[in-house]
Amino acid sequence: MGITLNKQPRPFFNATAVAESVELLINPGQVTEVRMLEATTASDRWPHTLSGYFNDADKLVAALKGIKTAKGIYIIPNPVDPALLSRAANRIKKASKGESTQDTHIVERRWLLIDTDPQRPSGISANEEEHDAALQRARAIQDYLCGLGWPDPIVADSGNGAHLLYRIDLPRDDGGLIKRCLAALAELFDDDAVTVDQTVHNPARIWKLYGTLACKGDDTPDRPHRMSCVLSRPEDLHVVPRDLLESLAAESPQNVAAPAGPATNGNGQEFDVESFIARNSLDVDDPNPWSGDQGLGKVWEFKTSPMCEHHDGEAFIIQHASGAISAGCHHNSCKWVWKDLRGNLEPPTNGMTAQDFRDIDSFDATSLPDFPTHALPGPLREWVEAVSHATQTPADLAGLLALAVCSSMIARRVEVEPRPGWREPVNLFVAVLLEPGNRKSAVFTNATKPLRELESENIENARPSVARAQSERRQDESRLKKLEKEAATKQDEANRQEALDLAAELALQPEPVLPRLLVDDATAEKLAMIMEQQEGRIASMSPEGGVFDLMAGQYSKNGTPQFGVYLMGHSGDDLITDRVSRESVRVERPALTCAYATQPQVIDGLAENTAFRGRGLLGRFLYAAPTSWIGHRKIAARPVSDAVRETYRQTIRTLATIKGDVVLQLANDASVTFQEWESEIETMLADGGQMEIMRDWGAKLAGATLRIAAVIHCTDHGAAGKISAATIESAIEIARYLIPHAEAVLGMMLAKDSRSVGDAQYVLRWIERHKHREFSKRDAQQHGKHRFRRADDIDPALEELEKRGYIRMRPQETTGPGRPASPTYEVNPAVLENEKRGKRPQYSQNTAEAPPDGNSENIEGASEEPKTSDRVQETI
Repeated sequence: MGITLNKQPRPFFNATAVAESVELLINPGQVTEVRMLEATTASDRWPHTLSGYFNDADKLVAALKGIKTAKGIYIIPNPVDPALLSRAANRIKKASKGESTQDTHIVERRWLLIDTDPQRPSGISANEEEHDAALQRARAIQDYLCGLGWPDPIVADSGNGAHLLYRIDLPRDDGGLIKRCLAALAELFDDDAVTVDQTVHNPARIWKLYGTLACKGDDTPDRPHRMSCVLSRPEDLHVVPRDLLESLAAESPQNVAAPAGPATNGNGQEFDVESFIARNSLDVDDPNPWSGDQGLGKVWEFKTSPMCEHHDGEAFIIQHASGAISAGCHHNSCKWVWKDLRGNLEPPTNGMTAQDFRDIDSFDATSLPDFPTHALPGPLREWVEAVSHATQTPADLAGLLALAVCSSMIARRVEVEPRPGWREPVNLFVAVLLEPGNRKSAVFTNATKPLRELESENIENARPSVARAQSERRQDESRLKKLEKEAATKQDEANRQEALDLAAELALQPEPVLPRLLVDDATAEKLAMIMEQQEGRIASMSPEGGVFDLMAGQYSKNGTPQFGVYLMGHSGDDLITDRVSRESVRVERPALTCAYATQPQVIDGLAENTAFRGRGLLGRFLYAAPTSWIGHRKIAARPVSDAVRETYRQTIRTLATIKGDVVLQLANDASVTFQEWESEIETMLADGGQMEIMRDWGAKLAGATLRIAAVIHCTDHGAAGKISAATIESAIEIARYLIPHAEAVLGMMLAKDSRSVGDAQYVLRWIERHKHREFSKRDAQQHGKHRFRRADDIDPALEELEKRGYIRMRPQETTGPGRPASPTYEVNPAVLENEKRGKRPQYSQNTAEAPPDGNSENIEGASEEPKTSDRVQETI
């Protein structure tokens, strides 16, 4: 059965909607070009391009009435040079070659267009599913940018996709800023269903004139032509500040770190990019300055790409300030890099010298600092070090958990006021990343045991009174029902008045519940209800990462993220939730403490959900990604002594006695120290600073420092006195430790290939340990068969190593019929040369180093018997 066309004629444009769109996008008197593609008129039925220049909105609308059909009608919202009005003043004519508006004709940039385009075959309209996906993706981008401080945009339906229009104020030549912004959004939000159009970066870009019909392909029931329209507009359209644009542009793939060292030729000399371009007759523009992580380099943009179909500046070669070289294409569908370009144009010769291999692109391993236990108060320091010894786990886990447990005891009871007008709550959000088998549960049990004991005691003490209150309430509710029934049926005024009084009494009485201090896994709605019942505070603590699945909306009806309660619970803003099927929840000054120990794989999953970072949730957590001790742990380590355990227990119970609303202030010297720290943080947040790429996290670091300081102060002195300079300095030391850990974890969230990187490092260690100069895929897979259960499971790891220059595949020879031989790989001799020199890379989760001496002494009797799985050492 054939496809049925929609035969009912549709209006080609809506005059009112077009006039409103022009008024919205074009300033009075501003010149714009209107362009109509594949258009026909009553006098000319042959499709051609029509164009005209307008500074009169009424004449623009009138000109559309002479059009019979068009594939699409477009407009240039950025101001056009007024001189071009003379080409076709407020009228439409057949476009002549070379007379369209060029980038040099644009006066300034006033608009940033973000166009989410559903993936489908070219030349056809989107179906409903594709259309809806593009609209949803645009909303996700809007939420993300809103979380970064961007103002609200105009939201429009292009007919097949969605548009976000942000007001900007930039010169025509913006140095590629808008181009990098779009590349950053594409990197964050592109997938197989919807992409961000990166080609709309140039100032003379045309886009849909809203109020006109989008007519790609035939108009069929499943892929109809749709009218473009403005969906929403803010009451006040604010300009996006340049610093927010720069911050987004910093996330662009163009800004990734350069390879480890300068690229060289076969003689060890620095590679000459211009000679490479000349001898291969590459069609590129003259080099332009390019600012990267290492300073000022050069970029060549291809007019015609030799590697893909994308031209006119989408493909590029970059030579970094260090001499390292990168290449690629801004389109996400293109995966080629410098190695591919050079290998395609100048294939390497056979041989086994390091010069014949490409330069190794190191895994950029970073040695993260150890938790500064000496910055903790005495009782916490002794407990953290003892638990670290006993469980043979990094002190980071016990250290952050101890701070979180203490903060939960004073949350909502204590605030910090560093200066008038700023009050900071003290509840903490912490997350520690460790692979399975690292005894996270044992440390969690030790850390939260005093809380659970206290909670059990509170429940037992309150059980009789709560039971009585619940019984009294049920009786009152039963009596209320009886009074209301008698008042309604017998018209009894006395019963009516008594029912009204009783209803008012019940409304003022909170629902009697047993006291709680802790929850484990709870949905966001349930968590909000518990906080309301528990006078606004609760601690959510879990040794697993299932809570993040709940935040992501695993059990919500529409699968949307559910973490408003976490945002409000961290900041202390009043939490009010209204649901159709449930009673409203209202919590004033909520105080939620969160502490989770999770696997890196859970963090990997968050990279797929852009709302986590866009809404600011991930910026509220204090992270640690400590080095695992597995493979170097002492057997039968000494348990935590009773004295240390009891001191920790009493510390928690003492904090629990703090009541009322305490406001801690800083001593004069502490205030000076803290302001100096704030200035240092601001420098790190600036362009080129240490926290430039994680401003959402770094912007909250000063507040987190105050929270830590409050915990330290209350642990040492209770709620009395002012916070001293020494306490602030201890909190700052912990904050400094947190910065590189946050950088590592947040970077992991953005890295879509972290699993393949980990597997590649695994294979690399095997190569180094056995000093392989060549190996087969089968050999590597068989030695690591517990990790790579199927033969093809190892392919991503080998591809990663090959991409980084550690290995290369030998050409396979045809050996006749039968199964082909397993692929063979040559190892870059530089790998083994580095091994001889002791330049082994460090690995975040499986280090070759032993644990720090202070935490690895041979002590007897562990607090937890090691599980069998914990004793198995990874081998390949």
